[in-house]
Amino acid sequence: MKSIAALLLLVPGTVLAQARPETYPPDTVLVVAPTNYPFAGIQISGGIPGAVVVESSLVQAFRIAKAEPNVTGVIDINLATDQAWETGRVVCYASSGEKRWEEKVFFNVGGGAERVAEKFTDKLAAKTRGKTCK
Repeated sequence: MKSIAALLLLVPGTVLAQARPETYPPDTVLVVAPTNYPFAGIQISGGIPGAVVVESSLVQAFRIAKAEPNVTGVIDINLATDQAWETGRVVCYASSGEKRWEEKVFFNVGGGAERVAEKFTDKLAAKTRGKTCK
């Protein structure tokens, strides 16, 4: 089981079932996706070098980042689709918690929350592709 978890760490966009494997590869970036839109984490992490999706809260991700020397950053994805002004954003933080960069989108064509989340994720993925989070 440990070797399977270690192998999954090497595949960008992989969702880990456990929040903290024994070790992370150098320059790992933890990605925290909204629980109601897990596809966003996979899509965003696919374009960011070293990104690994973790099923945890943002607070838990920071605890891991501070305890694990190979983790260089944490990415938080927020898709607010149930408000009058829907927004989507991706924020990169250093493992210390310092904000490095942020990308936002505003989009409202209707079609329900799921459709808005998909459009936000597409636009955010384009904006963050190739960026680093160190």
